[in-house]
Formats: sequence, C-alpha cells, structure tokens
Amino acid sequence: MFSRYGLILLDSNDRCLRQIERDYFRRMFDKRTEINQAVMERLGALRSLGYEVPLDQKTGSANLFINENGQRELLEQRGQDLIGKNGRVHLSAEQFESGRGNAGEIKQ
Repeated sequence: MFSRYGLILLDSNDRCLRQIERDYFRRMFDKRTEINQAVMERLGALRSLGYEVPLDQKTGSANLFINENGQRELLEQRGQDLIGKNGRVHLSAEQFESGRGNAGEIKQ
C-alpha cells in the first residue's frame, strides 16, 4: 500500500496543516446534513446485512469535532448551529466559519 512513498505520518493538530485543511472543513460544514444522511443510510444497509456496526452515529451528527480542554467533542447539528455532544459548546454557523466559539479552541 505504501511501497512507492512509504508511510507518511502527520500531526493532525499542526496549525499549518489545519490551515491547509480549512477549505475542506468548510465544505464538510456546508454538506454536514448530506454527509450525515449518507452515513446513516450506509450504516443501515450494513445492519440489514447482519453486520454489527461499532460506530455511534445518530441523525444530526455533524461529523466534526471541537477541542475543548484537550478533549475532542463531537458536534451535533441543531438547526443551523452546532452543539457539543455534552451540551456545553454552542457554535453558530458564523462562529464556525470564523474559528471563534464560546468554549475552547475550534479545531477545524
């Protein structure tokens, strides 16, 4: 699989890498509902075939995370806003776009 270039390891928390990823995360944010629906459909198809799915995915998951106090927290969609799974984080679309929120540092 990696025979041509070898295995490449990246620090997913590196600020320079995050800058490169910014447009990708914006597209994920814009398509979060579609992504969630597609994931839910595929998980349902796997379950119907008898596979156990070890993924805790539910309708409304944004498939995005925020780093709060050194811990990754799943963001869920509520209307146009994103709410942390624990309920302590609340981000409007504008806050997500700007990288500012009411808790912790947004990791896009």
